[in-house]
Amino acid sequence: MFRDYRIVPRIGQCGCLADLLSRAGHLQEARHFIKDMPLKPTRVVWGALLGGFKVEMAEEAISHLRELDPLNDGYHVVLSNIMQKRGDGTMWQE
Repeated sequence: MFRDYRIVPRIGQCGCLADLLSRAGHLQEARHFIKDMPLKPTRVVWGALLGGFKVEMAEEAISHLRELDPLNDGYHVVLSNIMQKRGDGTMWQE
C-alpha cells in the first residue's frame, strides 16, 4: 500500500485486508500478511481471521486472542463452531 500509493496503512485497514483474504479462502496469505504487516496485530486483526480459518490455523489465532483479549467469549464460540464442523473435538482434549 505504501510502496504503490504512498499511503501509510492504519490498523483498521490491515484488519479489513486480513478479513477479506481469509473470507476469500486465502488463509496462508492472510496469515503471512498479519505476521509481516508494519503494525503490531491487535485483537481486531486476529479476530477478523477467525471466521475464515480452517482448523489448522484456528489454534494459532485463538492463542493470540487469548493474550490480547482473554475475557472475550465470542472468539471461543467461533472456535467451537470450527471444531464442531471438524467433528472430532481433538483440540479440546488438552
